Amino acid sequence: MTGFHRTHRPVIILGGGISGLATAYYLKKKGVDVTLLEKEKQAGGVIRSEFQYGCMLEFGPNTMRDKHGNIAAIASDIGLEEDLIEISEAFKTRYVVQNRELSALSSHPLSIFYSRLLSLSGKWSILKELFKRTTPPREESVGTFIERRFGKEITSKLAEPLFKGIYACDLYQLDKDFVLPEVSTFEQTYGSVLKGFMKEKRNSPSPTVLSFRNGLQQLPHTLSQWLNPHIEHQKACSITKQGDGYAIETDTTSFTADHVISTLPAYVLEHVIDDAFTELKTHLNRISYTPILSVQLIYKELHSQTQKGFGFLVPSTERLSLMGAIWRDQIFPDMYSNGYRVFNLLIHGDQVKQENNTESEVSVIDRVIDEFKDIMNINENPDYVLHRYWENAIPRYEVGHKRWIDELENISSQLKGFHVGGNYRWGASIADCVEGAHKLSNALTPKAFQNVTFAASSHNLHINS
Repeated sequence: MTGFHRTHRPVIILGGGISGLATAYYLKKKGVDVTLLEKEKQAGGVIRSEFQYGCMLEFGPNTMRDKHGNIAAIASDIGLEEDLIEISEAFKTRYVVQNRELSALSSHPLSIFYSRLLSLSGKWSILKELFKRTTPPREESVGTFIERRFGKEITSKLAEPLFKGIYACDLYQLDKDFVLPEVSTFEQTYGSVLKGFMKEKRNSPSPTVLSFRNGLQQLPHTLSQWLNPHIEHQKACSITKQGDGYAIETDTTSFTADHVISTLPAYVLEHVIDDAFTELKTHLNRISYTPILSVQLIYKELHSQTQKGFGFLVPSTERLSLMGAIWRDQIFPDMYSNGYRVFNLLIHGDQVKQENNTESEVSVIDRVIDEFKDIMNINENPDYVLHRYWENAIPRYEVGHKRWIDELENISSQLKGFHVGGNYRWGASIADCVEGAHKLSNALTPKAFQNVTFAASSHNLHINS
């Protein structure tokens, strides 16, 4: 686009997933003039809700744990408060597969001692953790940490399926310092993880688990409406340093900006920044992503008796293709008043061939449906099967990730006006990304935007959708 007139924007945000939308929202509330670039016409990234065959389906995240109250506050501000739905009591009961059968665990801390999931020795190892003295290494995986504190049985039967269900990642590759920063502090401060939980969590309220009446995508959809005058649906093709600011070339326009905030995936940002960002490129290159295949099963009628609960998780020792299943009609029953039963099956995407052809997807889906029916003792076939493959669903927070992110922050601080955010920086959940955007907006204003003109009053608009 050399020779074309460049359009100047004070602050450009790259990426219209929940991280970029939340960042734009918080900065607009502070009166900052922002422009958000998003290549897709539909905002939200991997948050994908679809109404099919009379059912609300979630092909990305299924719930939001509103850890800091940010999501409820945003929902209230943009007119979504009445559409918020809290998860049902079924959320408190989860199952773990053992020998192809379901073993129940409730949310009560003592339920593990009554479960048949663990041996007497495994249960005793939990109590022994209170008195165990070990020295943590400088960097450690979640798997090594839990095994060091609680033993192999707890690690393989409980921790492994739980973390695989959240991160779709090998427990012995997952970075403890990034994924479990509080737990690391408990060990250092109290000498015991359990002591830390008992002392620190006793008076801490549990986060509210939420969705929206029209699915999780109602949040990014309404945010994008709220921000509509400030969103340009263009693909960022290159970013170069230019004087005290930055030049951004898209597929249709040429921009300059005093400040750039990237919430693009690491692999995308790595390929659009030029050689002036060599050190940043090196750190971004270290971050890889896990593919996930999400399969939705809809039963108009299900005569087989099924348990009540959130769903189940599958340990790797079961040697199944299925990572877990979420029983959506039970956790959000108000969405399924038609009596349909809806199950979301989660499969690690590595099982789908690299070329991701239809034949390989079908064979994997058929296999996991058979596994699901066997575990649930269901004889009937589903009436409808829908699926979506995400090639880059979740960042792999591998050992060293916390150090890489700290180094990335130092690099970003030296690049005046260039800021990096997103789920590889802030965490995998919607709440993590919203909280990261909130903290970034607070850190950047007003001192960081010395050359940016602020509006006289913050933007405030209610949209009913």
